[in-house]
Amino acid sequence: TTEFNTKKLLAGYTGTFHIGANQGQDITLSIEEMSAKALGVNNATATAADVTGVTGLSV
Repeated sequence: TTEFNTKKLLAGYTGTFHIGANQGQDITLSIEEMSAKALGVNNATATAADVTGVTGLSV
């Protein structure tokens, strides 16, 4: 699990950060769940042909 400041990021996260010198200078960041299931790739498969020629991979 990826965390930042004890917050699990890839499970869905919304946070507000104060970015300026004055009150109200904030930015809100939202990261939706990024599990394989949420991204729709939990049943993805790869064959030798899919990775042939990809740098750093071997079959």
